[in-house]
Amino acid sequence: MEEGIPFGLLVFPEEDGRRKYGLGRVRLMRVLERVLGVGEGVLGGGGRGERGDGDEEEDEEEDEEDGNGWCLGLEVERVLKAKQCQSETECSSLTIAQIDELLDELSSTSTFTHSTILNKYPTHRSKFDILKSLYRPLSPFESKFITQIILKDLHPLLYPSLNDIGYSKELMEYNTKSVRMLRVEDVMRVWDSTGWMGRVWRVRGEMEDVVKEFEECGEDEKLRERVLKPKLGSMIKLPKSVKGRNCYHALSYFKKSTMVWGETKYDGERAQIHVEILEDDGTSNIRIWSKSGRESTWDRLGVHEIIRDALGLNKSGKSRVSSNRVTTARVKRNVVLDAEMVAWYKDHVDEFWRIRGLVEQTASGPRRRTKRQRNDFDSQDEDGDSQSRHLALIFFDVLVLDDEPLLFESYATRRQHLESLIKVIPTKAMLSDRYPIQMSPSSLILQKIFAEHLANHMEGLVLKAEESQYNEYGLPWVKLKKDYIEGFGDCVDLVIVGASWNRDRARELRVTPNVFTTFFVGVITNRKECQLQPDLKPHILVYFTVSYGLSRKDLEDVNFRIKNSDNVLYPPSTKELNGLPFTFTLSSHLDCKPKTILHIPFLAEMVFAGFDKSYGCKYYEPRFPRITKIHDKRERSWSTCMDITELDKIARECVGKDRSEKEIDDWCKSLWGLPTSPTIGMKRQMRVDDILEKLVDVEGGLGDARRGESELKRRKLDFRRMEDGLSLNRAVVYSQPGDPTQVLKVISLPSSYLSSSPPPGTINIRFLLSPINPADINVIEGVYPTKPSKTEDGYYIGGNEGLARVTAVGGNSGNNGNLKVGDWVVMQRQQMGTWSMERNVEIGDVIKIPNRKGISEVDGATITVNPPTAFNMLKDYAKLEEGDWVMQNGANSAVGQAVIQIAAARNLKTLNFVRNRDDISQLKEQLSSLGATQVLTYDDLEDRALRSKVKEWTNGKDIRLALNCVGGKETTAMLKYLGKEAHLVSYGAMSKQPLSLPTSAFIFKNLTAHGFWQSRWYTDRPGEEREDLMESLTQLIRGGKLQAPQHEVVTVEKKDDDDTATNKLRQVFGRLAQGRYGKKVLLKFGE
Repeated sequence: MEEGIPFGLLVFPEEDGRRKYGLGRVRLMRVLERVLGVGEGVLGGGGRGERGDGDEEEDEEEDEEDGNGWCLGLEVERVLKAKQCQSETECSSLTIAQIDELLDELSSTSTFTHSTILNKYPTHRSKFDILKSLYRPLSPFESKFITQIILKDLHPLLYPSLNDIGYSKELMEYNTKSVRMLRVEDVMRVWDSTGWMGRVWRVRGEMEDVVKEFEECGEDEKLRERVLKPKLGSMIKLPKSVKGRNCYHALSYFKKSTMVWGETKYDGERAQIHVEILEDDGTSNIRIWSKSGRESTWDRLGVHEIIRDALGLNKSGKSRVSSNRVTTARVKRNVVLDAEMVAWYKDHVDEFWRIRGLVEQTASGPRRRTKRQRNDFDSQDEDGDSQSRHLALIFFDVLVLDDEPLLFESYATRRQHLESLIKVIPTKAMLSDRYPIQMSPSSLILQKIFAEHLANHMEGLVLKAEESQYNEYGLPWVKLKKDYIEGFGDCVDLVIVGASWNRDRARELRVTPNVFTTFFVGVITNRKECQLQPDLKPHILVYFTVSYGLSRKDLEDVNFRIKNSDNVLYPPSTKELNGLPFTFTLSSHLDCKPKTILHIPFLAEMVFAGFDKSYGCKYYEPRFPRITKIHDKRERSWSTCMDITELDKIARECVGKDRSEKEIDDWCKSLWGLPTSPTIGMKRQMRVDDILEKLVDVEGGLGDARRGESELKRRKLDFRRMEDGLSLNRAVVYSQPGDPTQVLKVISLPSSYLSSSPPPGTINIRFLLSPINPADINVIEGVYPTKPSKTEDGYYIGGNEGLARVTAVGGNSGNNGNLKVGDWVVMQRQQMGTWSMERNVEIGDVIKIPNRKGISEVDGATITVNPPTAFNMLKDYAKLEEGDWVMQNGANSAVGQAVIQIAAARNLKTLNFVRNRDDISQLKEQLSSLGATQVLTYDDLEDRALRSKVKEWTNGKDIRLALNCVGGKETTAMLKYLGKEAHLVSYGAMSKQPLSLPTSAFIFKNLTAHGFWQSRWYTDRPGEEREDLMESLTQLIRGGKLQAPQHEVVTVEKKDDDDTATNKLRQVFGRLAQGRYGKKVLLKFGE
């Protein structure tokens, strides 16, 4: 048994995660031709598709295969036999241990090999010299196996393909289930009939450790019991999840369970994290393994500090890795954690393809990459806003804590440990969201949770029984994704341009290179140009491949059609290219090439699991695509396939991104008073309803299909149905722009409108007070630059500003911006529909009011528009010091009153202008009580003596800031009192008259004119700055330096039916239109 360790790794080379050879099939072929002393090209391939020597890849895979020699080991055996250098029966003089040692030395030439092997060979021989020492003593038979061991693929030798009997027989007459492939577990059962070795394999993920412990323990039961637990620094075997084919099938694995948890499945890279606290100096050492079993500690250097912060380890050491000393961490000796490493952007998990770039930027070692030069295929937003993107960790399990294994504890117990260990750091270190599912025959909870996840652009769910152990066979983890459900995935029609043979897919089908298994798919990129120029050939961008979906019969039919058509070998000649009815480009990021180009492309229907981007490609491609149908060319032409613009639109909606030009389109539409399209966020509820309906169509309700259909097929909302009965939720809506007294309507919403369990990244809120601002009236009339988005039911919900209380938070992971039930929040996105009772909103759309003590509901409801406008205009344009003067018109407006108070708090003086009126004395007194220094009317601007008065008030000091919300001649007259280097900031135009500025003000005073819009400020500024603004305003309010405006609350009582409430509200807007309100109007819904 002394050679048991290398024997196990030689039989299952794919389980060897420590050794990387840097030798794909083509490169190994070229080296062996020199080692074996045969001519170039003798081993097959002729150089086609060879990679450069400097193009070493971590996975060492080369997908392109040559049809005349798809198993390199067999080629080596054939050539050596032909040379007759040794007899076939001759045995080599090398022992298994010596072969293992030479393979160690060979792997040391790759920087991706484990450090324990690299350290054995500080200086190493060339690959050529090592392979010569390895192959020269071997027989042809042994050389065959060693070749495939280096390629980590013994399948072609253990399960040889059929002889070339023709593609039709290969596909139609072979039963793939006739041969059962050898598994590690099978060998272990033969090796150890007691089953102990298999149990160790469950807790140790590396075969080398399992075999070593088996040999060292022998039959000693005490030693065996001690070993039957995880070993720090050795990867613990990951559970293999089963696929849930639908919600009912997924729950069928838990028939004896009373509680199942649905964990959010995040689109990231698995990370098993081992943290050891060293006894000598208290520093921490981190090691990380990826899902493939490869140690990726240095690749993931970017998350090391996140791990330490989450565990409560400080930053006091000196070593690069072991650089942190323990503070108040609960971990005393060691811990093993399961986590998902994701790309994070602002307030959400970013797309999967972002991870590779972030890893390359933060890694240490071979995976670190300098910024490469961009090319035409690079993603247009690959580097966009890169400072806001970073790696993050979402923890979902703990396997070892202070030498105590937790694998055999229940999921509930492990989760309790995890929640007590991890300090949640929003946007960096979080816990996985999870949702309880009470098991019952007619439970519909899973369908609802699953639908909300998909509507929120999440991958799906992982179901775990509360009582299950880690990697328990009888209670497995069950993955539920939409592409697992037959008839439920997304579907598009794309064009197939080429075909090839793929080694991995061929291995599954057990077919020779004579069969086309893989197809090259593209989209038309110049459809509009072809419509304008009929003689122009369509151009097809070929940028991904598909190998799955077709049955063996359908695949045989496709092969027949290809082989019996007039196609072109790749690469085609210029003459052959000119003969095609299309032009094409093969994307540079593809790592394989087609063998044939179809003269007449196929139109194929494909299903997939969302969209992704290959790194270095700017276009979205279907994820895990499968062909469901090849259209008959007589029924549909290939030229009717989806073009790149259509596919990009679908892809962006699928991943939750607005189309790239939406912001510009909406701006253009707003200039012409046209309604803008709804954002992706506004469409979420509609997607939930659609997904639920489709789930019912596909699988019915759980337990009772008829009952499920009635419960889950949500009725479409319309005014008539909403008026059929009262509900707890109400809203002020309108279906088209117009006079508010004519188009506004109060409606009651059904209880199903709002889910009691918000999806991840969202919260449920209840509005306490919502202002009715002049701008809101302009929005309803359709004359305001920004437009609200219609709901899926065809109406707008009014209101832009409001104070709300959080009533439910999506998930329990801390991914909620520190929000909890009961917090007060205000809106930071425009047109949020605040004239409603309750809503579900994205967390990023609100700002929490910090320390609400001393803040009234009126203060909170009016804090997001007027006070911030005043605060920012005073702060951002002129550098003002104590004693400086500010001039403004519209001083009695809500913004004007806030300017007076904030200026007074900063010891600034204000010159204020208002419209003359009957009660002007009372108004002047009111503004003076707020802190106004001087209050004048617009009539006073015509007084020639005013210039000398202003000079006297200011002691001859220039006024360098003027604020305008009126426009017209009043503003023009006001400018002559400004000094040099002054700033005019316009934030409104209540007179609806154009603003005319004299040229002399720009030439002789160097006047700078600005426009300010608080909504744009919220969009442009980062979250930290928005939070600082809110903190500054609340401090002013608590200090009594910023008072709430005079106001009146209009209440829609609970007892009022919709007609009564509508009439009441229309009367309010009628009085507002007549100017009969001299104060702020606030809307409230009675409880």
